[in-house]
Amino acid sequence: MFFIRDIHAYCHRTKSAAPALPQHFGLLCWNVNKSTDIQHYRDLFEALRNEWNLHLILIQEARMRLPSAPFLLPDFSYCSAPNLKQRTLHYGLLTASSQTALEAMVLPSQAKEGILGPGKGALITHHTLSDRQTLTLVNLHAINFRAARIYAGELESLQEYLQKFSGPMIVAGDFNSWSAKRMHVLQTFRLNLGLESVPFPTEKIKTFRGYPLDHILYRELKCHRSLAPDLPHDSDHNPLLAEFSTPHI
Repeated sequence: MFFIRDIHAYCHRTKSAAPALPQHFGLLCWNVNKSTDIQHYRDLFEALRNEWNLHLILIQEARMRLPSAPFLLPDFSYCSAPNLKQRTLHYGLLTASSQTALEAMVLPSQAKEGILGPGKGALITHHTLSDRQTLTLVNLHAINFRAARIYAGELESLQEYLQKFSGPMIVAGDFNSWSAKRMHVLQTFRLNLGLESVPFPTEKIKTFRGYPLDHILYRELKCHRSLAPDLPHDSDHNPLLAEFSTPHI
C-alpha cells in the first residue's frame, strides 16, 4: 500500500440522478475502516435508504475500485478522493448522492500523519435543494497523530475556504477530536461557521479518552431525527444517521 500525494476528486455520474434533493432527505456519515467494497454493504445501505430516506452518503476510509462503477447504490452518483492505494484498490473519502453534485473539489491537508504517513482532507461537493438553494456538503477526515496546533491549522484552513459559501451547509465526518484541545478547536470552527451539532448519545459514538470522534454539523436546515445504530461487526465506528429538511418545511 502506498500514499497518494496528489489527492484529487474522481466523479461518477448516473443518468438517473434527480434534479434536486427532496424536501426531506436523510444523510449517512460513517468511517467504515476500509471495509466497504462488498455486497453486504450494498444491502445495508439499501435497507438504511428505505428506513431513513437516504439521499446523501458520506464515507471515510471507503474501499473502492477506480474508475469503475460505484460500490454503493447503483442509482447514486458519487465523488471520491482517495489517499491510499493498494494494487487496484483505493481508500479514502467518498460522497454519494441521489442528486448529482454540481461540482466537487478536494481540500487536502497540508500536514501528513507522521513523517511518511498519508495526508487527510475534505471532499467538498455542492447540491441543489428542493427550494433551489445550493447545499455545501463537506465530507471530512481530519488529520490525526499530530499536535493540536497542527490540527487547529488544518481546521482554520478549511474554515477560511468555507467562509466564501453562504446558505445551507453540512460538515460531517471523522474529526479525530480526541482531546480537550482538539474539541476546543472543533467548537471554535463550528461557531465561526454558524453551524449546529446534530445530537447523538456519547456512548453510541466512537470515542477516545471520552471524546467523540465523529460529528455532523449543519446550518440553515432543520434536523428532525438522528441515530447512531450499533453495528460493531461492520466497523469500529458506528454510522451516524440524520434526517434534514429545508427551512420552509
